[in-house]
Amino acid sequence: MFLLLVLNGLSMGAIYALMALGMVILLRSLNLFNFVQGETVMGGAFLGVLFYMVLKLPFWASFGLALVLMALLGAVVERLAINPLKNPTVNSMITATIAAGVILQNVGLILGGPEPLILNSPVQNLKLTIGNQTIPLHSLLIIGTAILLMVLLQCFFHFTKAGICIRAVMADRQAAQMMGVRVSRMITLTFAISSALGAASGVLVGPVIYVAFDMGFIAMKSFAAAIAGGMYSFFGAVVAGFCLGVLETLLSAYVSSAYRDVITYALIIAVLLVRPQGLFVRK
Repeated sequence: MFLLLVLNGLSMGAIYALMALGMVILLRSLNLFNFVQGETVMGGAFLGVLFYMVLKLPFWASFGLALVLMALLGAVVERLAINPLKNPTVNSMITATIAAGVILQNVGLILGGPEPLILNSPVQNLKLTIGNQTIPLHSLLIIGTAILLMVLLQCFFHFTKAGICIRAVMADRQAAQMMGVRVSRMITLTFAISSALGAASGVLVGPVIYVAFDMGFIAMKSFAAAIAGGMYSFFGAVVAGFCLGVLETLLSAYVSSAYRDVITYALIIAVLLVRPQGLFVRK
C-alpha cells in the first residue's frame, strides 16, 4: 500500500513539477508570477478531450496538438496583455495575467460547459502487478512523460540558439539586449513554453481528476512548489514538486484528506518563515 501511495504521489508531483517549471521560466525572465498558468492547464485538458475523445485522434497526436496550440495561445496572451504595457511594473503585469486568466476561464465555461468532461487515458484499464501491489499504468505514464519533457527542455536551453538566448535573458536582460538578443521575442517564447508545460500537465492530469473550466485551481500547487523550490531554481522546482505530491498523498492516506491542502500550505508558510530562499536551492 505504501509503494502505491508513493507512486501516486510521484505522479501528481510530476504534474506539479511541470507547472512549477513553467512558473520559474517566467520568474527568471520577467520576475513575474503567471496567473494564466491554471487556465493553460484547463485549455490543454479541453484540447485533449476534443482531439482524443471527440475527433478520435491518437493520444500522442492529441497531446502534441494540445501543446502546440496552447503554446501559441501563450504567445498571443503575452503579445496582447504584457507586451503593450508601457513601462510595465510587476504589479501591472500580474494584474494583466489575472485579467487574462479570468477571460480564459470564462471562455472555457462557455465552450466546455459547467459539467465535468471525461478524458480517458491511453492505458485506461491497464495495471502493473508487483507482488500484491497493483499499480495503474497511467501513473507511470505521467512520470515518464514529465521526465522526458524536463530532459527535452534542458536540451533546448543548452543546445539550441533560442534556448541559449532565453538563458541570456534570464541572466541579464540588458546585457543580452546589448549583445543583439531580441529580448521581446525571447519573452514571447518563454510564455509559449510556459503555456505548453501547463497544457502537458492538463492532458496528463485530466484522466486522474476531471476536466472542467475550474480545474485550473491545481496550478496553486505549482506556486507552492516554486516557492518551496526557491522561486528561481529549475532544480528546486522539480524536487519540490515531486516532494509536494508525495507529501499530499501520504497525508491524505494517513491523516485525513480534509486537511490535505491546509497542511500543504501551512508547510509553505513554514518554509518562507524558516528558509525564505527555498528548501531545495543548491548553494
